[in-house]
Amino acid sequence: MKQLVFRLPEPPSANRWWRNVNGRMVTSKAAGDYKATVYAECLKQLGVGWNRGCILAPMPVGVRIEWHRKRKAGDLDKRLGVMLDALQGIAYENDSQIVDLKARRFDETSPIFAGTVFVWITPDPLLIDWATAGSPASMPAASRSTGSEK
Repeated sequence: MKQLVFRLPEPPSANRWWRNVNGRMVTSKAAGDYKATVYAECLKQLGVGWNRGCILAPMPVGVRIEWHRKRKAGDLDKRLGVMLDALQGIAYENDSQIVDLKARRFDETSPIFAGTVFVWITPDPLLIDWATAGSPASMPAASRSTGSEK
């Protein structure tokens, strides 16, 4: 399986991910909405024939994430958990497969990328060339779209 590459909207804050309902912790409406958005974006970027072709366990997975913040608020580590949970079952079967994780937050960014998360996922983290994998220029053209279609 080849490397998966996604351009996704920034996730909601981790503070908005879980809710306590009658003493039980459940994912919030914002969490469900974000997961649905991630699924729709992945489907749009990979094509209709893809249909949840995730990397199956126990295959180890490497993930590279670049978060281009819309505004200077929110912790990188909190947003990572939200992002990785949303990709579970879409890009990989379970986030326990992640054995290599690289993440970076960008505060000063082009307005084209503001509010965007770029994600690279590979089924064998030893094969990742982070020098070339970690830039928007290395992404497929469909994933690099300017966002003007929104």
